This record gives sequence, structure tokens and C-alpha cells, in this order.
Amino acid sequence: MKKLAVGLYSGGLDSILAAKLIVDQGFYTILVKFMSPIFEERQVEIGDLNHILPSGYFSLRKIEMGEDYSLLLQSPKYGYGKNVNPCLDCKIFMMKKAGQILKEQEGSFVFTGEVVGQRPMSQRKDAMRIIERESGLNRHLLRPLSAQLLPPTIAEESGLINREALLNISGRSRKRQIELAQKFGISGYPGPGGGCLLTDVSFARRFKMILQEKNKVIQSDDLQLLKIGRHFMIRSGIRLIVGRNHSENQKILAFGKKSDWIFQVIGAPGPISLGRGNLETADFECAAAITARYSDAKAQEKIPVGFKLRKNSHQHILEVSPVHDEVLKNYKI
Repeated sequence: MKKLAVGLYSGGLDSILAAKLIVDQGFYTILVKFMSPIFEERQVEIGDLNHILPSGYFSLRKIEMGEDYSLLLQSPKYGYGKNVNPCLDCKIFMMKKAGQILKEQEGSFVFTGEVVGQRPMSQRKDAMRIIERESGLNRHLLRPLSAQLLPPTIAEESGLINREALLNISGRSRKRQIELAQKFGISGYPGPGGGCLLTDVSFARRFKMILQEKNKVIQSDDLQLLKIGRHFMIRSGIRLIVGRNHSENQKILAFGKKSDWIFQVIGAPGPISLGRGNLETADFECAAAITARYSDAKAQEKIPVGFKLRKNSHQHILEVSPVHDEVLKNYKI
């Protein structure tokens, strides 16, 4: 076997430490970072890693999560966690991708920064065994931070990697990881949060709204839109997203589809809103009234609101009264 390993890299401290432990044993490591709108961007990137890992001993490969991952999100085999986080299925998906790279490169093992007992859904010992089995990485999946608490991998048994130089960290405390970071001179790493928006209560509530739509295939732009603005459900299947600032207004325009409706108050500063679904007359009026409520003209009795299809230059105009807050809360997600 080559002294080459493939590691899952999130940008968090645990994945940095895991990579450090493997590289320090003379392995060339391919660090794989999975990219998706639901993953919050971590701070530590390739430039920072050059100060932590020996030059020439690692490379960073980014993989965009595509439609196959979107299908997983909609129907995970092992279900969701507290919110809509399919942690086991997500880990299995990533391990399979990493395993493909390992096979192509004829490497020794895949490794991660997982710690026994740190996460309630995916880092119990039984869950870790499921991930290893389902990913097809039997005895080729190494968790350096907790290796001494787990059955040895083939690489450890063969002496390719020194098991005694690996660790026995467990639980939710970050004390030992922080001590190691100080020892290795690692700084500027992000906080301990998982970085997945599916664990966020507000995002999960919006995500569930999409899951309820019949025959809906979740796309990247759907996930991008869930991250921004104020969200409203006018009725089943009819959603409205209202920008909160200029940046969000621009993102709404960027991520909208040709079939989406764009609403904007005429003659006064205010948000850009995106209506999605088969809107009917009453829906247009409601969407316009909500848009007017968040404009600088909201004190006026009647406000002109323009609306058009996103890729259409022809604009319609409605004069509406801003929706009352008592009514607004019935629509808010």
C-alpha cells in the first residue's frame, strides 16, 4: 500500500488535527472538502494549512454536492436528527465519495476528524460502525482522534501507521483538542458548531416546507434561497421570500427561476420579493401587501407594487394596503 490517505476536511479544528496526525506519520494526504449551500463556510483554507502541515504532503480537493445528494436529503435511509439533519446518510455519502478517490489513488485508508460521543446521531460507536459498513470502507476507515477507542484498521494492524501515536479522545469536551491546537501552533480555527444548516431550527422549518411540496426535487437554488430573507407561505405550495437588505435583494434575483414572480414597491425604497408557485389573483395581492409592509412607504394607506416574471420585462401594478402585523404572522415561516 502507498503511504497515501484520503481525509474528510470540513475546515474545523477536529479535521485539521486529524490531518496533522496522519501527515506527521509520513502520509501524503488528499483532503476532501464537500461543498453545498447547507454547509456554512469554514475559515481555515489551503493557505492556512500551509502553516500547519508540511509542504508537499497534502492537497485539497473540493467536491460539489449534486443532485444525488439532494435526493438523499429528501429521503434519508436512516432518517433525520433533531431537525432535518440526515447525519448518518450524509456521512455515508461522503465516505463513499472519499472511498472512490482512495481506490483511484491506490491509497491506504480514509480518515476523518470524528470523535466518539461528540455528536449524538453520527458519532456513537454503533453509528460509526454503520457508516463504515454502509460506505464499503470496512477496516479502511480511520478516526485518528479516537482510534485507540475503536477496533484497529488494517493499516494499524499491519504497522503501516503507528496506532500508539493516535489518540483516545471521546465526548463533547473540546479541552484536549484546544490543548493540541496550542501545541501545534494552530490558531484562527472556527468554533465547535457542526456547520450544517440542517441542524438550525429556523432553516429546518423552511426546509420542511419544501419537503411538503409534491414531486419537488430540491435544487441548489432552493437551498440558497432558504438561507436568505424572510419566508412566508401564502397557502400550500405558494411561497414568498422577502429580502432584508440590498445584498439579499441581489441574491433573490440571482437565485430565482424564470417561472418566479418578482415584487417591488414603486417609488419608495423597499425589498425585492420572490413569489414561487402557481400564483392566483388573491396570491398576487397578498404577496404585494407583504412586500409593501416591509417598504419605507408602509405608513401609506395605498402603495403601488410592481410585479413581473423574473425573465419578463412586462410589469403589472397593484395598489395595495400593507398587510397588518396580526395577519402577517399567519403567513410567516
